[in-house]
Amino acid sequence: MPPQDQIKNWHGIEASLYSLQSLSNFIPNDESHVLPFVMQLFATLPRTITKIGLIINITIGNYATWLGKHPEYLSSLLPFLSEGLNDRKCASSSAVAIKQICKSCTQQPLGDAVLQLYEGIVEASINISIGGSLMVDLRDELQVLEGACLAVTRQLQSDPSMVSTYMNRIVNPIITRLTSLASPSVQCNAKQVVAEIERLVVIVRFLDPPHSSQEQKFDEDGDEQSARFTLIIPLMAQTWNLLDAVANKFPTDPNVAEKLCRLHKHAVRGCGKQYISQLNPLMETLVKNFQRSFLSPYLYAASICISDFSHIPEIVPSLFQMISQLSTVVFAKLKTLDDFTAHPDVVEEFFYLLGRCMTYCPDPIVTSPLLNSVLQCSVVGMHVQHKDSNKGTLTFLEHTISYGISITYNTDFHDPQSGPNAKLCKDALEKAIIVEGQAIVTNLARALLGDLPLYSHSLDRGSASIAGIIYQMNDLCPELLLKWMSEALQGAPDPAKTEFLTSLVQRSSTDEYIVKLKNLNGLCERNRKAQNRGR
Repeated sequence: MPPQDQIKNWHGIEASLYSLQSLSNFIPNDESHVLPFVMQLFATLPRTITKIGLIINITIGNYATWLGKHPEYLSSLLPFLSEGLNDRKCASSSAVAIKQICKSCTQQPLGDAVLQLYEGIVEASINISIGGSLMVDLRDELQVLEGACLAVTRQLQSDPSMVSTYMNRIVNPIITRLTSLASPSVQCNAKQVVAEIERLVVIVRFLDPPHSSQEQKFDEDGDEQSARFTLIIPLMAQTWNLLDAVANKFPTDPNVAEKLCRLHKHAVRGCGKQYISQLNPLMETLVKNFQRSFLSPYLYAASICISDFSHIPEIVPSLFQMISQLSTVVFAKLKTLDDFTAHPDVVEEFFYLLGRCMTYCPDPIVTSPLLNSVLQCSVVGMHVQHKDSNKGTLTFLEHTISYGISITYNTDFHDPQSGPNAKLCKDALEKAIIVEGQAIVTNLARALLGDLPLYSHSLDRGSASIAGIIYQMNDLCPELLLKWMSEALQGAPDPAKTEFLTSLVQRSSTDEYIVKLKNLNGLCERNRKAQNRGR
């Protein structure tokens, strides 16, 4: 079809390619009739029509696995995709297609080509103010960087001697720019800092250098381990002071805090136990930054430390110290319901953090005065009119009660795995429940009555529901629960109230209990609507 006819009939071309790309999951990699013709056809189609360029990029990306078995077509397709980065409407699909090719094409060494393309993108982005010809959004640039990391990783498997060369090409420019941004004399904005941190995140996640012949490839449990820690730990050590400096420059910027904590999360997850050498500095940094900023990402990063390192007994005291310091900051800042309402994200992450503690390393918290303070805090948190904040609060309560049930069972039946502190923990938890439990149960009852703004999705669905917490408390302390619930439901309508309380006394099945609870909640809701209509 002549070019002028292609332009006139581009809708038919687009529709045909759209149909073809949607079949990519069903086309075998040895298909040799249609796809070779299509791949050769791409170079002749009019790229001046944005939708044609867009569907070509999507089709190439979807058939990346097929191209991995037919690398002879890549020499013409990669430049085609690189050109697409110049078109803002096609840039995202071009970047994704490049990444998919790097991920799937194992027979063709693409590391140098894609890394060179990425270096050109970054250089042009930085120099755009002085005549750069290409300006790619950070999101698309990171897709290309991810592809480059995957391709370089594969290339290094066959030639480990090039590790330091590629590391210098990928990492050193970022460190150079971060050094400049961290300097007190350099004026910069948070967006520039975020871009460099995002690049580090991609490197930490997707660049996986091979083991050298001298390295131990198995951990102490006999499991094969990645050599990523040989990249991540030196990289984090090298950039630690720089990251601290840029955090100091933008102490209250939530985006900077979020990206920093995301980098720390992937560094921890990428190294596993090997990251212990950096753990104490990380915890100190999280506490310091949280004290200064009162931003929730630092609480989330602390919860990652809990879930990933609490299985190491000698680390638990340091983890508890971090939790205590973070809690001190929270208690100092959140004193009234207005304070809680002004910081719902902090409330959410704080209770998720404490919930993880009650799951992974509860003993230090349960045996300290901290538990009573957190339970008091949860009573206020249940009043915040914010769905995620409520969910975090209820999650902490659910994990605390679950722990109480398990520790009670272990001590009553003398489980040898319960540990030497089981009796001490059981007694401490019982005392905390006796002191703080009535206020918690009263709030749960008020939620059933509709007097507390806990969201309806929390009533009986999924984890951390109002129904689930009451049901578990009926296992943990049935006499106290019945007493507190009866007092809190004095004004509730009968017979729904009596039937619900009876289901607690009789330890009804879960299904029957839920029916009685929902009947009570529904009757209260109808009464409230009727009262509102009568006003």
